[in-house]
Amino acid sequence: MTPMHRYACALFACVALLAGGTAAVNVARDPLGLFTQDFAGVRQEPAQHFLKMRYVLAHPGRYDSFAFGSSRMAKIDLSGAGDGWYTLSYSQGTPAEWLRDVQMLVADGVPVRRLLVGLDDASFRLPGDVHDEDTGFRRPYRAWDAAFYLQELFRRPQRLDTAWVADHGSVFDLYGTGRVYVPERVEAAIDANPAAHARDERLYASSAYRGNYMEETLRTLSELVALAEAHGIELTFFFHPIYQTTYMDNDAAELDEFKRRLAEITPFYDFSGLNEVTQDPQCYYESSHYRPPVGDRIVARIYGGAPAGADEWGAYVTAENVDAHLSALAAQRGPWEAAHPLFHEEQALRRGWTAYVPERFGGAAAGGDGAQLACHVDRMPEGGRGHLSGWLVPGTGRAVEVLAVLEGGGQQYAMRVPLVPRPDVVRDVHSEAATGFDAEIKNAPPAGRYALRLLVRTEDGSVLASGAAGDVVVP
Repeated sequence: MTPMHRYACALFACVALLAGGTAAVNVARDPLGLFTQDFAGVRQEPAQHFLKMRYVLAHPGRYDSFAFGSSRMAKIDLSGAGDGWYTLSYSQGTPAEWLRDVQMLVADGVPVRRLLVGLDDASFRLPGDVHDEDTGFRRPYRAWDAAFYLQELFRRPQRLDTAWVADHGSVFDLYGTGRVYVPERVEAAIDANPAAHARDERLYASSAYRGNYMEETLRTLSELVALAEAHGIELTFFFHPIYQTTYMDNDAAELDEFKRRLAEITPFYDFSGLNEVTQDPQCYYESSHYRPPVGDRIVARIYGGAPAGADEWGAYVTAENVDAHLSALAAQRGPWEAAHPLFHEEQALRRGWTAYVPERFGGAAAGGDGAQLACHVDRMPEGGRGHLSGWLVPGTGRAVEVLAVLEGGGQQYAMRVPLVPRPDVVRDVHSEAATGFDAEIKNAPPAGRYALRLLVRTEDGSVLASGAAGDVVVP
């Protein structure tokens, strides 16, 4: 063997060893769940769409009833609707994907007897092909998708954030009901302290999407209705109960138009609006996902067994009564907005820089007794976009709300900054009052040079101001 041949063999052996080691690590970690059958514990979200379709198609006789929808659908227990149910929902599911999945199930001989489809405000705000090129956990199922497996085998190994999984992970019953379960400790914490849960910042930040793909969505739903009729499938649509924050942050005219035109295609149950469920923080984890007892009420309303009076929640909407139904929903909005006069400005603050400062931050900052705000900025926004993060120690009281303010050239722009835990800072500065903040900035103020400062409202109502915390240049 020549030296060149020996070199080539050695190089090949090294590459094979490196590739084999990479594949072994990725199979062991398997963040998307492609190579495991064990989903018993708490974990980050796997490739639910891909895995669920792969499983159902491999077991064509196990289920005959399927629930489709976004991640909001995942907490519904369908055992009260009879046997044979499997929840084929996943994060950010779209109607176009559900149609393709049903077509695939029918074509592959899966006996489809019933379909339950959950719609929401996001259903017509995303294009149907939004995930077609996805290489992560939202990848749609394709038969013999070798590229997906190879990508996961030989990608650069990812570090698993075990602390994040412990705090935010869920249990995925992929090989049973298809449901997703929030850990019991999370449920117990909500039930143990309702007042604390009602103050959770995530309930006050809207989960509403922007965008309008209504024409495409309605065509897709029409095709799904026709497909069900052609194959004798019982098809039921319903509108999710959307939490008040997200519901009121939506474009009401677009939402009403979608429902009106949907009623012309098919009847549906509507659990949205401002009602005893959608205005109760105890019914939701945050502003997007409702808890299992709400799902139980939905199933009882649609499939029978609803307790007395429950038929008042979840209107059955048809082409004949849709106008009256929408008028009743519209009548709810005025009193709600009158009771929440700062709501729309607050949501604008959460989305990025806006020329508005809430009244409770107006005027001179409190703390004239010498209290100061110690502030450290970890990441500055670039050109008014990106991320702003850091930590602060109020001179008096615990921070409950933080506002970032840009000032310059006679202009002032503000943005609400979500609070996040920073135990590392608490430990380093020896102060339980130390508070972290982190905000994603999606839009920028007008071009100019601004001084950044922070306004902090504490639990006793005081407002503390930092000095100039940084310099922001917007090109």
